[in-house]
Amino acid sequence: MTWFNARLKWRILDESRLPAPELSEAVLSRAASDGVMPDPYDWENLLEEWISLVERDQQLKRCRMQRQLRLSCQVLLLSILQALQETGVFSWEAIARQQGMEADVLKRFCRRRCYARFRELTGEG
Repeated sequence: MTWFNARLKWRILDESRLPAPELSEAVLSRAASDGVMPDPYDWENLLEEWISLVERDQQLKRCRMQRQLRLSCQVLLLSILQALQETGVFSWEAIARQQGMEADVLKRFCRRRCYARFRELTGEG
């Protein structure tokens, strides 16, 4: 949880510090002539990539909460990532309401079971 929150915080700060590029034809042609192109990598692409990784991973799909077999790491991480994609933030309370569970239970499950596999998928682990 701490790793994910810290990573998210620094990504958001990095993105917010960058000036919004004006991608007019003149800017692109000048950048091409200088040999410098704008960086296409952004937060939305990162979230889409993470969502794709989580959707395809079978280990996350099989990793389930003991007393709530319908809830897997895949379902929980997708809920978090989709909330981030839609609003830029997520709330444990909102996800807990969506899943019909307590927020503390979800946090513990995610911290103990889901984040390690997620870090492996993203190359951070």
